[in-house]
Amino acid sequence: MEGRSIIMKSAYKMVEKHIAGTTMMSALAKAKEANSKGLLVSMSFLSEPPSDMIKSRYITNTYMQLARQLSRLSINGNVHVPVWQLGISLDEGMAVGNLRRIMDTCATYGIFQWYEVNDEHDISAVRKAGSKGYGIAFGSIELAMKYMRARKMADAKLVFTGFSGEDIRLDEKEVEKTIKAAIESCEKLTLSSVPDNVLYKFIRKGKARRTTIIEMQYGYERMISEAYKSGYDVSVLMPFGKDWIRYALSKIPSGKLHSLASSLLEPGADLEIL
Repeated sequence: MEGRSIIMKSAYKMVEKHIAGTTMMSALAKAKEANSKGLLVSMSFLSEPPSDMIKSRYITNTYMQLARQLSRLSINGNVHVPVWQLGISLDEGMAVGNLRRIMDTCATYGIFQWYEVNDEHDISAVRKAGSKGYGIAFGSIELAMKYMRARKMADAKLVFTGFSGEDIRLDEKEVEKTIKAAIESCEKLTLSSVPDNVLYKFIRKGKARRTTIIEMQYGYERMISEAYKSGYDVSVLMPFGKDWIRYALSKIPSGKLHSLASSLLEPGADLEIL
């Protein structure tokens, strides 16, 4: 157990700068600070997939509370909800109910919502829960292109890496082609966690400033500043919470550091931060 705790502390130090805090209030304070610099924030609660109804309700209530706090503190931000967090693998009806509760709360407080989807099942659940007031965040590039070809979208977000935990390795030309097609299909497009080489090229060329929001993960100060100075609307993806291990796997490169984080997901791992 002691060895696990040491690994846990070491891994947390490596990813700490990319997490807005382990508590909601610490993350909200950093969101307020980002707003003062002219930045939009997109906030997400870090959690493991729920194993039962109690956990799915807890996650749902957390997002509802987050919406209330964003409104109370007058923070210019939105919530980013991966659909798998709401129990869709357990019971679609329950997940739709959870989605509807979040949607209703966000609508009451005037908070925009992103729902991250990875397959058609996720999209179906979101559409059953509500018809407006949200945007689709595509965690699968293939799904995004399939969906966008079929209809013009008002708000969409392409998530190249991060919440899905997938290691998406797309070559530069393929990423550029995907972005170009998405810009043509959306009234307002958010590009989240775009590979560095493509993002720098995109920023330098100044493409689609009026129709595109650049979103970067918390902690990449230099890139955030460069995008903002280039005239883009910039959003900062701010995850918070104690269940940060899977998120860390998307932040740490392969090799020794990746193995360190992966070892924490083994059965019986000591996941106490303190």
